[in-house]
Amino acid sequence: MDTRSGQFRVYRAVESVRHINFQAVAEPQLYSVHETGYPAEQQARVDELQTGDLVTATLEGDADAPNEAWRVASVTRDQRVPFGFAVDIAPEALPQAAQTLAADSGIETAPPPTEPAGTTLSADGADIGECWIQPRATLPNDAFVPNVVTGLLPIEAWLTDLPALELPATEVLALDTAAPTANQYETPYGVFLFFTDAGREVATDYRDRYGCPRGVDSRPDFDPY
Repeated sequence: MDTRSGQFRVYRAVESVRHINFQAVAEPQLYSVHETGYPAEQQARVDELQTGDLVTATLEGDADAPNEAWRVASVTRDQRVPFGFAVDIAPEALPQAAQTLAADSGIETAPPPTEPAGTTLSADGADIGECWIQPRATLPNDAFVPNVVTGLLPIEAWLTDLPALELPATEVLALDTAAPTANQYETPYGVFLFFTDAGREVATDYRDRYGCPRGVDSRPDFDPY
């Protein structure tokens, strides 16, 4: 039996697969963890976890069996950063900040840039967050993955300290023009909106626009995590 202890970011898996994904913070390692089968008190803690939660946990499993899920020996939630997901969005319906970023960075040209690009979001004269676009052209072997969350953007680092504002993100929206079943993309990038506490009202407006209200796990059915 192997154990792994530390901080992890939670990404819940789809309903049909009763696993949760724990992304290690200190290393690029993902752990698929059983979602059920725990004693009542521990099961209640696991059931409360949501995508975006930062937890301190100890996991138990077999490091030599990559296809077998791990189990949660202990877990404490340290932070909650609500995530919202919206897919199959018309390209022209993406936030104007993202469209401007794409045009300015030449992301739709050949060859496209290989690094994410970002800009500050403002409302009523105050900075409230950052918008980042995630290029897809750099995936190996021209692979297509219909999910903006998979790519080069250092999500964990941005949650802790947004590069322009130097503040933590307290809410995140991930937007994509691709549908979960897509095999090609209409736009060669996805969009992340990172909001600070000051951006809660604007985040609510975007959630209403794209149909991903708070308190609802809006992750798409297909998820490469």
